[in-house]
Amino acid sequence: MLQKLQNNDVIVEDISHFHSELNMACVRKNGLLLVSDELISYVRSLLREEQPLLPQAAVDEWSELLSHLRYHWVTPLLYWKIGHLSPELRPPEVICTRMREVFLASHTRYLTMARQLREVMDAFNRERIDILLIKGPALALSVYPDPATRPFGDIDLLARPDQYLKARSVLNQLSYRSQLDRFETFQELFNAEPFVHSADATKYFGVDVHWSLFQYHGLTRNNGVEEVLWNTQKVETSTLKFETLDRVNALIYAAFHLILHHPESMRLTWIGDIALLSQSLVYPVEWEVLQQRCSALKLSLAMQEALKLAQIWYGLQIPEKYSDLTKWLCPGEDEKSELAYLSRKEGPDIRLKGYF
Repeated sequence: MLQKLQNNDVIVEDISHFHSELNMACVRKNGLLLVSDELISYVRSLLREEQPLLPQAAVDEWSELLSHLRYHWVTPLLYWKIGHLSPELRPPEVICTRMREVFLASHTRYLTMARQLREVMDAFNRERIDILLIKGPALALSVYPDPATRPFGDIDLLARPDQYLKARSVLNQLSYRSQLDRFETFQELFNAEPFVHSADATKYFGVDVHWSLFQYHGLTRNNGVEEVLWNTQKVETSTLKFETLDRVNALIYAAFHLILHHPESMRLTWIGDIALLSQSLVYPVEWEVLQQRCSALKLSLAMQEALKLAQIWYGLQIPEKYSDLTKWLCPGEDEKSELAYLSRKEGPDIRLKGYF
């Protein structure tokens, strides 16, 4: 039923060509692609869960690779995967030790986040405010093998617009403060307010509370937050219990975030989100729903590009019926113009269409 990417021997040149417009995160443009082809192939094999060939690389070259991977947040996941390899296929011991340190730091950050999030969620529950946990922490706990393998920078929550002011009040009571009340003044241009704790330095994770999902600098979307809040999944672990986006909405939002928000600074971990969420979809029901929702949200092109990236880097397998992306994801002209502007700055900036 599943079909792999037609050319399983995608070479580094092909990856470089694909990223000529959709750039990867780094200090230098596509910095990760500056390391040796053998090292890139090794990383890619690990991400694709294929048997890797250990590069004949000096420790300095491995160190350079780790410095580039720092921008992609995948080192903890790679360390997890390396732990399942035979010793002769692992990097030099000094490199494995450094990767282990990154993994342990990620695990510590997760435990800190969990304590902070429990307090916030308990406060919302007491006030009967409907809140979803989204993005990094939610994905770390729902689709990754260990929460430490999916690092994240902050805590993202989604509230109903009619409960947003009440949610802000609850955060204020917990000593969280936002610098700007965007909801009242810039609700159509932004989709969230960032909050930071003003009294306790140990609660160092920012809390971003969203009132919409598929919105970017005024570009019209059928946000449908009420519908999203009706289509949720419950996640319960030994440390946290929460509700999050259902698999289809989580995948669409991940593609939206990757392709439209970060076409010039893509992280491999965001591409990994696409791969793992896609693999979790139930065939054929959720693939049909995915097609319908992408069309309704005008995000077919974003989904196309995201799935291609997941195929190239993570070896995503797509059900045969949907393996030809052009036959079921049919983007409109607005979508094409949007991506052309975001990736190449060509043509009009249609994100603010209707505002000027």
